[in-house]
Amino acid sequence: VIGGGSDLWCHKFGFEARHCVSMALPQALEVMRRSTWEAVVYKAAGSQLDALTDVLQLVQLVAEVSAVAPHLILFTTGSQPPELDIQQHDPEHAGLWGFAKSARLEYPHLQITCADFCDEEDAAPTVASAPIPRSPLLGQPLESELALRSSSVLVSRLVRNPLGPERALQLDMAQRGSIMNLRPAPQTKRVKPGLRELEVRVVAVGLNFRDVLNVMDLYPGDPGDPGTDCSGTTVNVGEGIVTGDSLFCGDEVLGWVPGCLCTYALAKRRCVVSRPEAWSHPDAAALPTIFSTVEAAFSDLAQLKPGERVLIHAAAGGVGMMAVKYAQSLGAVVYATAGREEKRQHLRGMGVQYITSSRSGSEFEADMEEFLLGERLDVVLNSFSHDNFISRSMQLLKPTGRFVEIGKRGVLTEA
Repeated sequence: VIGGGSDLWCHKFGFEARHCVSMALPQALEVMRRSTWEAVVYKAAGSQLDALTDVLQLVQLVAEVSAVAPHLILFTTGSQPPELDIQQHDPEHAGLWGFAKSARLEYPHLQITCADFCDEEDAAPTVASAPIPRSPLLGQPLESELALRSSSVLVSRLVRNPLGPERALQLDMAQRGSIMNLRPAPQTKRVKPGLRELEVRVVAVGLNFRDVLNVMDLYPGDPGDPGTDCSGTTVNVGEGIVTGDSLFCGDEVLGWVPGCLCTYALAKRRCVVSRPEAWSHPDAAALPTIFSTVEAAFSDLAQLKPGERVLIHAAAGGVGMMAVKYAQSLGAVVYATAGREEKRQHLRGMGVQYITSSRSGSEFEADMEEFLLGERLDVVLNSFSHDNFISRSMQLLKPTGRFVEIGKRGVLTEA
C-alpha cells in the first residue's frame, strides 16, 4: 500500500491485513523489483503531476518485471462526482482515471482498478463496509471504475439520453487543425433543393478516416466540410425528380451527402438510394464510402476474378472487412494483414486463412513467401506507406498484377 491506511484498503478489497504492507513509493518500487505481490494500492496525494508520475512508474514497472502482474488499485478522493454535488467534487486527481483508461489499452494484461471516495471522512474504516462487486471465478472486482460511498458502491454506465435536440443543429468548425475546434451550433438556414436534388433530415452519420484528416488539416487539397456518409429521411425534393425515381418526401435514404454533419442536408439524387427496412439508420450510414471504395477498387479498376489471389492490407478496418467479403463473394483467395491478435482472430472468424503482420515489413515479407509457395499475387489493395510496405507488396505481384492504392499519404508518384 502506497500512501498509508493499509488496514482500510485491505478490508475494502478482501486482502488479509496481516499480508498488507505500507511503504513509500521509492521503497515500493525497489521491493516490487525483487518480489511478487498480489496487489499494489496507490492513494493519490500531493500535486496532479506528482501523482501521475508515481502511477506511470508503477505501471511501467509492473508491466516490465512481473511474471504475474499484480492488481493495481488507484484510490482518489472526490475526483468523481456521481451525485453531481459541486461542493464535494475535487478534480485534483481525476487525471489518474484518464491515465488508467489509456494504460488498460496499452497493457491489456494488467488489471487496473480506480476507486474514489467522496471525502476523507467517507474513507474512514467505520463506513468501509459496502460490498464491492467481485468475480466469482477470480475473486477480483468485476468493475474497473468504482465510486465508494458510505453505504453504497456506484459504477458507471453509458445510457442513451432520451432528450433530443429542440432545433436544427450543425457542426461548426472555426478552423482546421484540432478536434477541439468543433462546436455544435444552430442551423439557421436551409437551402431549397435544386435540379435533381433532395433535402434529407439526417438521422445518422458514418465517420471515416477522411473526416479525421479533414478536421486535423492533414488531407491533401480541399476536402470540403466534414461528413459524407449518412442515412435519413427525405423531406423535400427538387425539380427533375419524377415518379420513376421512386423517392418521395418521407422516404428513408442512405448515401453520399457532403457536409452532412447537420440536421438538414442537400444530396444529389444520383448519390442516394432507398434504405432497406432491415437496416437501421446507423448501419446504413456506415456503408456508402466503404462499399463504393471496394467496388471501385475490385470491380472497376482491378477487375478481380474468381480464383485470383488478392492481398488486402489493414483487412480488419472498415474498407478492409468489406474488401474481404467482396473478394470472398467472387471466389478469390484472400491474403490479409492486421495488427493485434484480436483483429487477426476476427479475420479468421470471417474465413481468412492467410494473415500476417501490418506492422513489421520483414515479418510480412517472410510470411507471404511462405504462404505463396513461389506463386505471385494478382491484386493488391494498399493503404500503407510505412516500413517499405508498398515496395514489398509490389514485389509479390505477377507481371500482369494490379496494384490499387487507396491511401492518401506517402503514395508513389509517376517516375
